[in-house]
Amino acid sequence: MKVFSVFSLTALIFGLTVAEAQKFKGRMAVTHDGNEHDRDDIGASAFSLATIWAWGIQDKLVHFDYNNHLGSSKKEKETQMEISVQGAVERFNFRKNMVFDLQKELSAAIDNFKKEADKSTADDPLTFVCTGPMESAWRMLNVVDMDKRKFITMISHSNANNTHNDTPQMKNTWNTMKALPGGYKFIDISNQNKNLGEGGNFDAMKSMPQPWPWVHSRFYQKPGDISDVGMIWYLLTGNENASPKDFVERFKNPIPNNVTQISENPNFARYLVGEIHPTLTGSTLSMNLPVGHLVNEVSLVDIHGRKMANLVVSAGENHVAIGTEGMPHGLYVLQASESGRTVLSRKIVVR
Repeated sequence: MKVFSVFSLTALIFGLTVAEAQKFKGRMAVTHDGNEHDRDDIGASAFSLATIWAWGIQDKLVHFDYNNHLGSSKKEKETQMEISVQGAVERFNFRKNMVFDLQKELSAAIDNFKKEADKSTADDPLTFVCTGPMESAWRMLNVVDMDKRKFITMISHSNANNTHNDTPQMKNTWNTMKALPGGYKFIDISNQNKNLGEGGNFDAMKSMPQPWPWVHSRFYQKPGDISDVGMIWYLLTGNENASPKDFVERFKNPIPNNVTQISENPNFARYLVGEIHPTLTGSTLSMNLPVGHLVNEVSLVDIHGRKMANLVVSAGENHVAIGTEGMPHGLYVLQASESGRTVLSRKIVVR
């Protein structure tokens, strides 16, 4: 058995480098439908979160909503969307308080989007990935402060989504979004069904460590269709012609994410990216904590949130080590905590 911090995999990343991934500027919001008509979002929503994680920008996602087809909805599809989204949130350790089911939490979602949108600046813009009908997205954009709108960009790839308004509750489209005042920006890319539509071959994920087989299992009666996720790939790479192979290779070689940011933690500055470097000696995972740290617990957590190994850290102790012998292969998170509050995390691959 071997244990690797994903930081040690940087040199092995397929195709695009960490530096290229970091070209994405600012923060991201994503909206999915999936609760009516087409079935692709049931798989694509899980792939959206997996892709954001694998590109190392987990901390840049500030809003994610789903079931955005308003006025008519199928309960079975709502349930399947919840399984995909909440399952991916749990497996990839996203913040739950930024994720909303629009059939139940539309007002809360609008409030969250406004809160994040109103933080936007030239140095920290917001990009909104719009999949499905545009009504809920229009409602969110309509409440944003006028002086912040010039720092917000929307992206779409599908005319079917842009014009979809088949219920009385859905009066707005891509064009009425473009008509909103304040200087919003819009990106229209080519329809991603050409390479990422139904029938795409992601079978290699079945034999990869968890959670990738689970992500693959979320295709729902429309195998291989992650066309909406092509917009996220485009934002990160500038490539409108991504293939299933591109996604699989990225999933095999994820880019390290920034430290999990706990904004209310006054000591967060102690744990900036680059200060903590887990290393392996035999089956022991070790790392040095910075001088002056207040960490009192280090844990290795599996994709279900279970602590597989745990170490109490004494005051003034700077070198910590956790044994990994006998642990199943897969993805883990190395977490350091202060009095029960996570102050940093590192993704770990056990092979």
